Amino acid sequence: MDSGHTPDATTTASRTSPARRRRWLFWLCATYAIGAIAYWLCIRYLGDRWWPATILLFAPRWPWLLPATILIPLAIRKKKLAWIPLLTVCFVVGPLMGFSVPWRRWFSSADSKGELRLLVCNVHHNELDLPAMDRYIAGSAPGIVLLQDYSGHDASPLLMKPDWHRYRLGEIFIASRYPILHTYDLHLERVAGVDDSDLPVRTGSAVCFDVQTPTETVHVLNLHLASPHGGIRAFRRDMNKGIRRLEMNTARRRKESQVISDWLRAQTGPVIIAGDFNTPAESPIYREFWSGYPDAFASAGFGFGYTHISPFSELRIDHLLTTPGITCTSCETGPPCGTPHRPMLVDLRM
Repeated sequence: MDSGHTPDATTTASRTSPARRRRWLFWLCATYAIGAIAYWLCIRYLGDRWWPATILLFAPRWPWLLPATILIPLAIRKKKLAWIPLLTVCFVVGPLMGFSVPWRRWFSSADSKGELRLLVCNVHHNELDLPAMDRYIAGSAPGIVLLQDYSGHDASPLLMKPDWHRYRLGEIFIASRYPILHTYDLHLERVAGVDDSDLPVRTGSAVCFDVQTPTETVHVLNLHLASPHGGIRAFRRDMNKGIRRLEMNTARRRKESQVISDWLRAQTGPVIIAGDFNTPAESPIYREFWSGYPDAFASAGFGFGYTHISPFSELRIDHLLTTPGITCTSCETGPPCGTPHRPMLVDLRM
């Protein structure tokens, strides 16, 4: 008769169950990390090249933080697994959501001599809260104000005072405390596209102003590239129409960026490029045409710097870029002013 003890099924299950749960938790954490990295790679290399990735490029990214609210408490109990969701959260907040720390500014000179302050905002035609914008302009005291999607509704009593120089061409508007010497319309409406048969054709705008600042003459390019939002909204009604409009917009934004980039290469002297690019910094279009110009927010901004905030997403699609030789000392987004776009306030040292 065997006198040894044989463990029953219940005892065996109680011993193997923790190991099984640990394996499941590991794979859940690993899947979370792999998914976040795959999403980032998709929008970075396929966005504006393949329509599903373009949708993801303009989609909200904060939902990638939600799995961590469950996985981190579970993984903390297994100390050897906690590092996976914690590092994934750092990746989501940083490269994926675009959190920026202005480390370059910490190593630069604090001298503010020759500083030029600009305010940039897409006022969305007739959605602007004019009193709120005027209060922000009065409090921040910019030397140059650049507005896109401007209309008569946006006529600011503050900017109409005689100490401002003003110029409007279509939807593009500038108000400057310094003289405006010359104006160049880049005529983006003439850029050919596969959507030329559509009425109306949704094109962008770009106008360059030569501004005589206290230190030198500066080319200030105020632009608004063609918006992809119409194509994204069309998905709710007709998927095929939405795909077509989104692909046409992608092609048009690329051609408009090419036209502006070619024009800029022919210019001499300092250039400031600002406005609504309708293109996140992760986009291949942005990296192809604009990554060679220092970005104000990447240089001196802190936080996410979202400039377009809607119920569906938060994006940084408004940018201020410069040619080398111009240093950004400060970049921040302002308060809500009625439009989905937040004003962007930038200090530059010439």
